[in-house]
Amino acid sequence: MIKKPFNQLFNGNQKILDELNINLNLRPQNLDFNTYYKLTEAFEKLGS
Repeated sequence: MIKKPFNQLFNGNQKILDELNINLNLRPQNLDFNTYYKLTEAFEKLGS
């Protein structure tokens, strides 16, 4: 599941989770391209 990596990368930020509207019970191989893109984009914003 992507719950643990999400919490590690985003410190469990509920605001980001609400914006992305992602089911944290999904497995990484079950993410579609758009969801993966949204996650990477949100992660890049944290670094800026």
